[in-house]
Amino acid sequence: MSAPGNGAVLLAVPDIPTNLVENLTHRTAYSLGITWTPGSSNGSPIIDYRIVMAIETGSYQVLATSTTNSFVVISLEPGTTYSFKVQARNSYGSSGYSNPLTLKCASVPDAPYEPDGYILNDQVYFSWSDPADNGSPITAYKIYFR
Repeated sequence: MSAPGNGAVLLAVPDIPTNLVENLTHRTAYSLGITWTPGSSNGSPIIDYRIVMAIETGSYQVLATSTTNSFVVISLEPGTTYSFKVQARNSYGSSGYSNPLTLKCASVPDAPYEPDGYILNDQVYFSWSDPADNGSPITAYKIYFR
């Protein structure tokens, strides 16, 4: 055992990754991006990160490994909820898993189709067909006129 203060470095498994968040750059109706903050490697370089994913309320399954602190998940189903956790690994072992991040695979809806309208008794009536919602129900429309 080394005496305190002699410059010895204790090596251990890495710290748990933190700040698992969505990378909005990669959000589509069929893909999601995630990124996280690496914890300390505790004296041994991080080899990779294990990413696990659960679909809706299912159990977590290994999705992939990454040598960087970000990942893009593709071929997802619009409107489906996914949960992710990340674990770091160095030559001494693996950290615990990060806190989960839950995301719904969806993107902004398409623009509404050109409305049809008419005037009757000093009132304007119009209607349109709903556009593609791209995975999340449309909850409101903004109507502008001039």
